[in-house]
Amino acid sequence: MRKGVKISNKERFEKAQRACDFYLKQECNWVEACKSENISYTTLCNWAITNSKIKVLLDKTKWRVTEGKKINILEKATSALEKKLANQRQSEMHLEGFTDENGAFIIKKVVLKEKDIAPSDGIVQFVLKTLDPNNWLDKKDETETNQQPTIDLSALSDEQLGLLKKLKESMEPKKEV
Repeated sequence: MRKGVKISNKERFEKAQRACDFYLKQECNWVEACKSENISYTTLCNWAITNSKIKVLLDKTKWRVTEGKKINILEKATSALEKKLANQRQSEMHLEGFTDENGAFIIKKVVLKEKDIAPSDGIVQFVLKTLDPNNWLDKKDETETNQQPTIDLSALSDEQLGLLKKLKESMEPKKEV
């Protein structure tokens, strides 16, 4: 779009909406999406500043992309964890033989051993805490964190209680009248 060409707010919103749709469908960057509507990305951002509907539209589009990426990452993490949890097998090859008089190693027997490899406990904990934090995050004992330490003052004399009261008053900020 050329500088100085005036279009209505309705046309701006429609162009912004088409650019957002293009951005989501084509999985391209914002500059390319804006070019599909013959506007610059700067123009689209300026429209968002002056038009709250366009701002909301852009925010929703960006949120959908972010959520889509999060879902994709969670799917990949879940898939990787499933592979790890399947007790993958690892093959080890051991060569048995001897060295002849010339120093060459003569292979007598090749032994292939397969063993199960369990997933790392750290990986399992991380994925469980990430996917379901309500059930898997470390929980703090709420009774300990919410309780104030209490001191039994019943054994103190009146003189000692008076000293404590003066100490408390001296620590409190003075109120100006």
